[in-house]
Amino acid sequence: MQQSKMPIYTYLPTLNMTTKGAMGYSLVQLLRILYTESKLEVIKCLRLPAFSSSILSFPLIVYIVCGVLIDIDVQEIRADHYWLVAASSIGMIGTSLFGFGVYIAIERGQGWLLLKRVSPLPVYIHFLAKAFMAMVFCALITSLLVGISLIFGSADLGIQQIFVLIVTQMFCSLPFCMLGLVMGCAVSANSAHAIVNLIYLPMLFLSGIIVPYTYFPPWLQSVAHYLPSFHSVQLALSAIDASNSVNIFLHISVLIVYTIVLLGIGVMVYKKMENV
Repeated sequence: MQQSKMPIYTYLPTLNMTTKGAMGYSLVQLLRILYTESKLEVIKCLRLPAFSSSILSFPLIVYIVCGVLIDIDVQEIRADHYWLVAASSIGMIGTSLFGFGVYIAIERGQGWLLLKRVSPLPVYIHFLAKAFMAMVFCALITSLLVGISLIFGSADLGIQQIFVLIVTQMFCSLPFCMLGLVMGCAVSANSAHAIVNLIYLPMLFLSGIIVPYTYFPPWLQSVAHYLPSFHSVQLALSAIDASNSVNIFLHISVLIVYTIVLLGIGVMVYKKMENV
């Protein structure tokens, strides 16, 4: 007779007085748990066609149509570089908001988040695993787009440029993951998708991703400077286009501030939800 599969959390160590760290775990044990949780999150999202197909296909379609087939010209920036960054940013923001925020709301509505809270697993490990999942998808989407641009487009990127672009997009996903945390803990599962779209689509437009923000009137251009998506796009452009001279320190600082502030708000919302 075949033995039944072991429960998912059998890799969790037994609590005892010799272990250290959060919930009695040592740092090595926490890292092992985080690795396993992250791997399971990635596998889960890959096995969900509604998520993986839409998150992967939308940025690919945008780049193929705008950057390869039509080759829409962009002022002051190489069109192939611009649409590569724009499409990868669409995938990065979408993965962070939907894969992180919407799925937290769904898990909360289905009771899975409550199960995580009563299990020995430190709850922040679950959220960190989702952030790593978002980073993995960012790297995957950006790599696919770079491959298409090298084969069918006119982008002439070196290994260093490709590596810096992928790392930049992974870093830029953090503030959007924290925004997803806030929304995932604040809204219901039924309304999460609609509310995320209300934030996601205007952000793509106002930050100059779908339409270059230099085409906007001055008053609308000033709005873009307050959005994290604008700063992430500027960082990504500077990673592959040396002619795009920007204040890298300023953009990184703004994204770090957004990450810290949204993390603080997310923790407060989660604590409030936990006490309900």
